[in-house]
Amino acid sequence: MRHQSHFNIYDFRQNTSLFREHEETRLRINIQSTNDMSLIFNTNNDDTPLTNLQELVLETFDESIIINFVASEEDGLTSNQRRFLGKLKRVLRNNDDSNIPNNERYISDLASFLCEQANLDEGLNLKMEPCLLRLAVGEERFTANVDKVGQRGEQLIWLLQVDAHRNSTSYKHGDLQLACAMIAAIELNYILFDRIRPSKLVGMKFMAGTVYFYSMKATEGYINELLGGLPQHEQINIHRFPQHGFSLADPTERKEILKCLSLLYREALSID
Repeated sequence: MRHQSHFNIYDFRQNTSLFREHEETRLRINIQSTNDMSLIFNTNNDDTPLTNLQELVLETFDESIIINFVASEEDGLTSNQRRFLGKLKRVLRNNDDSNIPNNERYISDLASFLCEQANLDEGLNLKMEPCLLRLAVGEERFTANVDKVGQRGEQLIWLLQVDAHRNSTSYKHGDLQLACAMIAAIELNYILFDRIRPSKLVGMKFMAGTVYFYSMKATEGYINELLGGLPQHEQINIHRFPQHGFSLADPTERKEILKCLSLLYREALSID
């Protein structure tokens, strides 16, 4: 006979990418939109874009220019600027209103490029790897993969999710999938270190040319309830910033994205 507290686990889909309201409610996940950056990053840190990122601000390049960009030896741009514009151009054209099939590989390529420019895979203190996680709920395990996971030492500190198209029909545009992967990362850190470490996990989502940032803090009470079965008393909150995302095709919003990536890098280095 199934224990009553575990009963609904057996109704769950086996992959968190397929989770819907049923699983969201029973896992007591609360996804909140915010325009308050301090809920995501330590805003006491310097938010000046890193040197590698400063050249990607490109203040005169809006969507109309980017989508028609053709690199040439006379364009006055650096190699990284050309690479960035070329990758962003492919994403924008792949997600416009035409009948070009959407393909998340373009978005993943752009996201990985920006993470590398932000030194999040610098090979010494920080590394970025494919994400292979399992969400534990009692004795059950659910595949909880997103695109990339960032580490400092053995600690998982940030996750990257790519949503294939700005008109994607995935549940909550992949927010629940990312939330479940973040919980799985917190569980793994908890098992490794026997405490919540780091105190906050950061997430990123690239939805075509729009970028969101996330933060999640979990209590030991919630994680212990989850490892024992479905949580009965505790819930977990995840904040998404900004409410409507930042567009990489807009120069002003692009600078905000580069600031956030720089804050993530500086915050990652400050983790014990």
